[in-house]
Amino acid sequence: MTEQEYNSLQEQLTRKRENNPYARTGNFKRQEGFQEGILAAKSILSAYYHAHSEQKCQSDPHEVLPWIAKLCEVVFDLALNAQHLCEAKRITVEDSRDLFSSVMQWAREFELKHSDEQGEDYIALIDEYAEDMLTEQYGASVGGKH
Repeated sequence: MTEQEYNSLQEQLTRKRENNPYARTGNFKRQEGFQEGILAAKSILSAYYHAHSEQKCQSDPHEVLPWIAKLCEVVFDLALNAQHLCEAKRITVEDSRDLFSSVMQWAREFELKHSDEQGEDYIALIDEYAEDMLTEQYGASVGGKH
């Protein structure tokens, strides 16, 4: 990935964050969840770009960009699932940085296991994985949080 491509992707994510569709609804939790998902995607992109030299990524950019997009999709879906489970009072998150760290780790693990999956089954797998991981770590029965 070139520096220009990296900067372009970061700018696109920034614009997406600034044009938060939940800002118009007045639902602060959804607005915040959307923003956290975008920030997570920006963080993944940054970590990946800085971990791999421009020269390595230029050798086959068609393999790099889809991987980043899929990883960002998983982070976003995990964050949305966390938001919905919080709103449904099925989980309690007291430290958003801890949640962010967990989501990043789970996204990487999920992509390693399911990198060849696609379509609706892929989304269902993400949702199932998200619910399992989130309720296990932040659910009502964990540490008596509810």
